[in-house]
Amino acid sequence: MSRSFLVFLLGLCAALLSPGAARADRGANTAALRALARIVTFNLAGDTLGVTQGFFVEANGTLIAPYAPFRGAARALVSDSRSRQGHVLRIVAANAELDLLRATTDLARRNDEYLPLSPEQFPVGTAFTLVPFAADGRPAAQTANVVQTESLRGHNYYTLSAANAASLAGLPLLTAEAKPRVAAIAQFNYGKAPSDGTPLGLCALAASAADTLRANAVAALSPDLTALRIPSFSPPTRTKPTPISTCSSARGATAASWPPPWPTSSPPTPTTAKPPSTPRASMPPAATICAPIRSSTAPCASAPTPTAAAVCTKSAPASSSTRLPSTVSTSRPTGAPPKPSAPSIVPTVSRPVLLGAAARRHSLRSRPQP
Repeated sequence: MSRSFLVFLLGLCAALLSPGAARADRGANTAALRALARIVTFNLAGDTLGVTQGFFVEANGTLIAPYAPFRGAARALVSDSRSRQGHVLRIVAANAELDLLRATTDLARRNDEYLPLSPEQFPVGTAFTLVPFAADGRPAAQTANVVQTESLRGHNYYTLSAANAASLAGLPLLTAEAKPRVAAIAQFNYGKAPSDGTPLGLCALAASAADTLRANAVAALSPDLTALRIPSFSPPTRTKPTPISTCSSARGATAASWPPPWPTSSPPTPTTAKPPSTPRASMPPAATICAPIRSSTAPCASAPTPTAAAVCTKSAPASSSTRLPSTVSTSRPTGAPPKPSAPSIVPTVSRPVLLGAAARRHSLRSRPQP
C-alpha cells in the first residue's frame, strides 16, 4: 500500500514538473527565434545571389551572418521572425576564412530580440540547442552534441551530431541556460563522407570568433572587407575641433554655440582699412637747434644723433651780427659721396627782460623828444 502510494506521488510530481520545464524551454526557444534573421543578397542588376540566415547580437540591429553569400552583392535585405523587413547598411568587419561577417541594419531590436555571444570554449560531449526557422512560425528546437573538437585560428571548431544541411548554416547554437547565449555558429560540412556510410555531422565555429569582428584599423584594411561591394563601416577618427573666434557677436550666437569654447590658438586679428596717411613735413637733418631760455642758465639738451652738432645759446643780449656756422664738418671715409650740407639757421634771440627802474629808463629813452 505504501509502495503504490509512493509511486503515485512520483508520477504526480513528474506530471507537475514536466510542463514547467517544457514551458521554460519553450520560452528560451521563443527568445532565440526572435533573434533570428533571414538575409537575401542581390547583385547590381537586381538578381538574387543567395539566401542565408543569421542572428542579431545588439539592440541597434547589428547581426552576424555567413560571408559567402555576400560576395559580389551590391545590397541585402533582412527580415526577422515577425516578418519585418530592413536593409543591411554597413559591413563592420569580415573574414572569408572564418566565413563570418558583422553588419549593421536598420532593424532596431528590443531587449528580448537579440542574443549575447559566449566567449567560452566547450569540450566534447557538450549539448547545444539549435533553433531553426519553422514553417508555421513555431520554434522547432534540436539538440546537437559536440562529437569532435578542433582548433581554427585560436577558436574551437566543432563537429556535431546534428544532420549536415546547408539550410542550417548561420544559425546560432545556444547554451543550456535560463537566458541562453550563443555558444557556436552552425556551418555546412564540406568534408568527404566516410567509407563506412556514416553521415557527416554539422560543423560549428565557436562564438568567440564572431566577437573578434570589430570596427578597427585592422578590419578596415582587410582584403576580405574591401572585396565586398556593400559599403563598409569606417572606424571613427579623432579630428581637432575648429576654434571659434571669441570676438564673434553674441547677438548671432545660438544656445548650442554659447558660450563659445576656449580657442586652442589666438583668434585672428580683424583687418580694417587704414585711412590714407598724411605726409609729414620734412625736417632738416641738421644739428639740433636749442632755443634760448629766458632768464635761465640751464644747459640745452644734447643732440639726438651722434653726427649732429648741438648749438646752444644762453639768455643774454646778442648783436644782430651773431650767426651760427652754416655747416658742420664731420669725418667720412675716403671715396664716399659727400653729404648734403645743412641749411643755415639763425636762432631767434629774445631781448632781455627789464624790470623796475631799468624798465622806466628804457621807456623814457625810447620815447620821442618834442
